[in-house]
Amino acid sequence: MMRRLFTALLLCCSLPVLAAPATGEFIADKACPLYQSKNKKTNPGNQMTAPGQRLEIREYLGQAQAPEWVRVNTSASSSPARWLSTSCGQLKGFTPKGQNAKASKSHSGGSCNAPDQHDSFVLALSWQPAYCAMGGKSKRECRALSLNPLADAHSEFTLHGLWPNKASCGTKYGYCGQVSRKPKSFCDYPRLKMSADVRDALEEVMPSAEYGTCLQRHEFWKHGTCMTDSADEYFAVSVTLVNQLNQSEFVQQFIDRNIGSKVTRSAWQQAFDSSFGQGAHRKLKLQCRSGILTEVQMQLPVSLDAPLPQLLKQAANAQRGSCPSTFRIGD
Repeated sequence: MMRRLFTALLLCCSLPVLAAPATGEFIADKACPLYQSKNKKTNPGNQMTAPGQRLEIREYLGQAQAPEWVRVNTSASSSPARWLSTSCGQLKGFTPKGQNAKASKSHSGGSCNAPDQHDSFVLALSWQPAYCAMGGKSKRECRALSLNPLADAHSEFTLHGLWPNKASCGTKYGYCGQVSRKPKSFCDYPRLKMSADVRDALEEVMPSAEYGTCLQRHEFWKHGTCMTDSADEYFAVSVTLVNQLNQSEFVQQFIDRNIGSKVTRSAWQQAFDSSFGQGAHRKLKLQCRSGILTEVQMQLPVSLDAPLPQLLKQAANAQRGSCPSTFRIGD
């Protein structure tokens, strides 16, 4: 648990937010700082824009239709790539990478396989005891779980996946990288390149990754490639979101004291809203089998540059899901 807490804090506090590549020009209309790090407000050399100055855009943050920040090329001798608020001027010829990918069907395999075209996310979270009891008993991670009653997976949610969504594609949006279809086995996907820190953090919240049954490969090649070409970035963001949920009062108190018991939807909703804000429960799709909770699917907005309560506030409402008005949280 201490290693997980340390990893979560490290990820939460040090990860860069998601930036997407883009082309175009930024035309400044006033003097504004050019930040090496927009979060820390670092500006080596005190670099500023000048009215009328034109700067080449390389990345952006926020909605593709109205980005809040752009990263531009400058003449600074130290860290020439700098962040600039879009309130400081105008965009000219701004084109997110996804726009180019959509226009090149032969390269992307069609618009439902084009990266950077997502308009929302779903964070899919498994309740591991139910998964193992309802068909996963033969999995290595489930056998290990049965032998370790103190494992975190007995009392916290585990990562199924982080799914970029595109409304016009429905469930067909996926496989935006070099892999175009699901192989016979998850372990037949290409291996992933991840740093040791991210891999360790992932194994804390995804038992399949820890025990070698390769769910992480499927999640990245099917879903992650529609968001980024970096497995490190995809899983670091995923882990941070899962840890924000698992470290909340909702999980540490409400879930913990109700493991092995039946709960009502109204009690669940009240507890979740208490942790994440009024109406936050409307962003959750609760999935059950035989009246037992198996998965929670959490709606999130297209930009993940905010704490989880704020993301839930910005997200669209989810479908009700298959859980009845009273359901069991399996032990």
